Amino acid sequence: MSNADLTNANLTNTQLGGAYLTQVNLSGANLTGANLNRTTMQKSSLRDAELRGANLRFADLEGANLISADMSYADMTSVNLIKANLHNANLSNAYLSGAKMQYVGMGSANLVRADMRDVNLNLASLSHSDMDSVNLTNSKLRGTNLTEVNLQNAILSGADLSGANLSGAYLFGADLTGANLTGVDLRGADLATANLNGTNLGGALWVNGMQCAKVSIGGCK
Repeated sequence: MSNADLTNANLTNTQLGGAYLTQVNLSGANLTGANLNRTTMQKSSLRDAELRGANLRFADLEGANLISADMSYADMTSVNLIKANLHNANLSNAYLSGAKMQYVGMGSANLVRADMRDVNLNLASLSHSDMDSVNLTNSKLRGTNLTEVNLQNAILSGADLSGANLSGAYLFGADLTGANLTGVDLRGADLATANLNGTNLGGALWVNGMQCAKVSIGGCK
């Protein structure tokens, strides 16, 4: 099925696993608890859609419009969200381990307590998003825009944030153990009580605007 109009459709708990729904209009649709495992929805519109608790494992949502969609508690293991638009989307408590999210635009999104281990967020834009207590262990965030993001108590151990923009970010209590922050912009960021044990800050711009030495492990030298 492609180019179909399913605006505001009630698809609660529907079995759509493996279906082809490319460029389908699902704006405002209710897909709560739906099975979308391995479903192809490239460039489809799910704006304002309800996907709470849905199964989106291995689904292909490349280039999809998910503005203001509710994906809280959804299982999105290894989902493809490359170049998708998730501005103002709700992904709180979602399971996104192994997701492909390069070039995603998700400003002002809710990612509170989301499980994002091993996610690829290279060159994504997450400015002003709420990522309180998110788990980004071993994730890739190279060149990612994280300006004024709330990362309080976030787990970023082993993550690669090289070249990312974290200016004005709130990292109170964040775990950055062994993370790569080389060349990162941290001007105006709050790192109070953050764990920087083994963190590589080589060449980073520190909170006060000072550039860290090329060899800066565990703190800005």
